[in-house]
Amino acid sequence: MTVFRAYLRILKKRKWPVLMMSAGLVLFSLLSFGTDSGTGYYKASKPNVVIYDHDDSKISDGLCAYLKKKCDVKKIPADQIDDALFYEDAEYVLTIPKGYGKALTEGDEPELKIRTSNESSSLLAKQYTHEYLRTVKVYLSAGNDAETAVKETASSLDRAASVKMERKKKVNMTELGKATQFFNFENYILLCANIYIIGLILFSFREEKLERRTRISSMNFHRYNRDLLLSNLVVSLGIWAVYTLMAVLFYPQTMATDHGRLFMMNSFLFNLCAMSIGFFVSAISKSKNTVTALMNVIALGLSFLCGAFVPMSMLPAGVLKAAHFLPSYWFVNNNDLIQELDVITGKALQPIGQGGLILILFAAVFFGLSLFFTAKKRKA
Repeated sequence: MTVFRAYLRILKKRKWPVLMMSAGLVLFSLLSFGTDSGTGYYKASKPNVVIYDHDDSKISDGLCAYLKKKCDVKKIPADQIDDALFYEDAEYVLTIPKGYGKALTEGDEPELKIRTSNESSSLLAKQYTHEYLRTVKVYLSAGNDAETAVKETASSLDRAASVKMERKKKVNMTELGKATQFFNFENYILLCANIYIIGLILFSFREEKLERRTRISSMNFHRYNRDLLLSNLVVSLGIWAVYTLMAVLFYPQTMATDHGRLFMMNSFLFNLCAMSIGFFVSAISKSKNTVTALMNVIALGLSFLCGAFVPMSMLPAGVLKAAHFLPSYWFVNNNDLIQELDVITGKALQPIGQGGLILILFAAVFFGLSLFFTAKKRKA
């Protein structure tokens, strides 16, 4: 309790910068998400697609029919396709080579020729193409002929579409999209709040005068760090509770569903990770200005690189590969997976659970690094 009381005294002493920072973040969130303007919510539109089917098989016919349902399929002569791509009259051009269906039936992996004019707009068409072919391959691998596989694929995809329609009737999809964007934005908010508040308080604990008094006291080093961690946890939970309450006020329908509960659980795990990053920043900082500088670099850097400010689909593939080594990627990716959930099942929750475990591992790593650098400073 001695450490906790000292923690509260320092927090009270630093209350004005802490309150100003907190008020600024809350105001920023209110201005960004407190209205019903729909900003920050991305709606998918039908991509403009051109198909050249040189195969004319059961499988290629089925793929063309499926894309016509999902996309705006245009007829553009082949000699004009370069201009169409340049002016984005066509965003996704699919060429099915002769013999494609036969090769697929025989278990080969033939390639489709795909050209795009806009990477972000063509992603949806690519997804539809891969979705159809993946399902066809499942039925072919089960021993069905091409005609049966195409029929079963169409039936399976229609059932999946009807499930999504039922979901849309039960869930406010517009509000769900806005809630997803809000929780993605929490990546920046939680990092800023935890690094600044916790970093500022812990740096005060490491001021020379107070640290000398701690060293000559009878308190064990491990107990001292344990009490500091628990004190940080109390403050960090308060930060998380404030922004969770804001989500409940902004998006009451979504937060009352399973999606909302999963959003809260995911943000709770990321908040623990943000708290441990705040602990780490305080351990390596040499001044309060360093804490502030690192807060800006870490919060903005992770938010831009990991899809918190713009959808992951708009980020280059190389950036996303590198982002896998950052905790924010798994937080934002989990939010996107939660948004896409149609039915809450164990299988559907598995990738979300894996992302949550990775966040816990990141929290443990940063906390371990904090203890290492703190012990190193004490020895020095």
